[in-house]
Amino acid sequence: LFLVLLTLVTYSALGEPFSNDTAVGDCSGVRRPLSALRGIVYIKNPKCASSTTAGVVRRIGARHGAPQEEVFGSPRNHIPVEKKWREGNLHISAVHKKAKARFSGHSKAFLDSVFKMTTVRHPGKRELSSYFFFEVGRKHKTLSDFYEFASAVKFSYKTQVPYVQTPSAKATKDIIRFYDLIGVADRLDESLVLLKLMLDLSMGDILYMVAKNQTEHRTIYPDFESLPPDTKANLMGNTASPDWQLFRQANGAIDSKIRCFPNFNATLTLYQRHLAASQATCGFDIANCYWGDNG
Repeated sequence: LFLVLLTLVTYSALGEPFSNDTAVGDCSGVRRPLSALRGIVYIKNPKCASSTTAGVVRRIGARHGAPQEEVFGSPRNHIPVEKKWREGNLHISAVHKKAKARFSGHSKAFLDSVFKMTTVRHPGKRELSSYFFFEVGRKHKTLSDFYEFASAVKFSYKTQVPYVQTPSAKATKDIIRFYDLIGVADRLDESLVLLKLMLDLSMGDILYMVAKNQTEHRTIYPDFESLPPDTKANLMGNTASPDWQLFRQANGAIDSKIRCFPNFNATLTLYQRHLAASQATCGFDIANCYWGDNG
């Protein structure tokens, strides 16, 4: 939401790359200060906290000098153009567009100069969210309709990977390697704090208002864990599917990156305190968003 979300919160990133007693992989290149980058390219994977995260990216752009047409503009203003993005300003791209199309045609040098990110989600929870957003929210279907749907469909879960798959990726591990950060919607606060630490952002840069809060459906929107066992088991689908592989690997990558910052937990606690204060103070008003319901 384009409200001034407690701009007094301007703490700098805490902690240098990992140096405590927890075994981790290579932390080189995990920290990429925003000041050294040409821009941020965020691939909006539908129903993966993508509008909320896109709002954070637009907020970062607004606070760090990105062109107004990118901060407030529609998707057509968010096409990374290699020549344009070398002109000296920070640039952002945060729209629904499959990664293969978004990242094709650019030089390696250009791709190395931008921060590449996306988000993924627990496949079963994403399916639950999608049904209630589209079928209940827009078509006025009922909880009974959902249970009938959830018991009848065999969920193969092959939709997230094609959306975020990069031009040269042959396996999910290649996707993990390509992006600087694959956030996990189920761990959104952790993902955003990691973004802050990786880019040396302030706390105020990553505050957000939830873009698609489904409280209007809450009386019939069941929590995934409270679903009947048979329904939940069916929604889990094929847990060996590409989407499940990517989800598990993205979680592992987040855990590895978190261990590169010894003060991560303290930063997360502080962030959630300021986030709660900002959300209690600022109401959601779509008329004041950067674009649509983003930011």
